[in-house]
Amino acid sequence: MTALLVTSACSFVLVRDPPARPPPPPAEVSCTTSAMVPGFDTAVAVLSAIGAVYFLTSDEDNAGIGAVVEGGLAIGFGVSAFKGWRSVGRCRGMQSAPPPGPAPGPPAPQPQIRPGIRPGIRP
Repeated sequence: MTALLVTSACSFVLVRDPPARPPPPPAEVSCTTSAMVPGFDTAVAVLSAIGAVYFLTSDEDNAGIGAVVEGGLAIGFGVSAFKGWRSVGRCRGMQSAPPPGPAPGPPAPQPQIRPGIRPGIRP
């Protein structure tokens, strides 16, 4: 079981989570935006699930052990993939969000000028 947890920890180990709150404006958010590692975890989870179904429908003597091993791998990589996709999505969202600060208000009122009169010049 320990081997299953160690081999299915790609996103747990290699994906860096975004901070809980964005850092102040001069600093940038440092986290993983690449989907490569969660994509690998997803692919292995799907292939392991297919292997588990194969062993469940097989007439081999060790089919039960194969189904348990493949099912464990599918669950481990699936959980790791979920964590990786969630972290990458949060990181991308945080990096594309506007910097925190005061909300922009309405534009300042412009002085009203009557036609034919230039400001600052008296007739």
